Amino acid sequence: MRGIRCSEIRGTAYNKDYVGDHDPMDAYISPLYGDFRGFPPMLIQVGSYEMLLSDSVSVASKARHQGVKVRLSIYDGMFHIFQMAAKMLPESRKAWAEIGKFIDVLSND
Repeated sequence: MRGIRCSEIRGTAYNKDYVGDHDPMDAYISPLYGDFRGFPPMLIQVGSYEMLLSDSVSVASKARHQGVKVRLSIYDGMFHIFQMAAKMLPESRKAWAEIGKFIDVLSND
């Protein structure tokens, strides 16, 4: 399943509400347009049904090309902020375990 880039929804009601009068290519609106050089390692978790899936994949790729260590985890069948389901979804529990492991690895480097 392909996600929708924020840049693909220009002119829609969602974009207008989210972006307002700001430049949609501002990195504060979409990290896709940011500069990742010098960033610490990144963990990006996204669901396969997330509307920003393609943006997440692109951010991970861009950050890698700018020298950042990136772990991109795509959770099959999951949606926006699925991690907030905490103990209700097995995928959420797995995501939180992954976050803990990611922090442990960083702490031990």
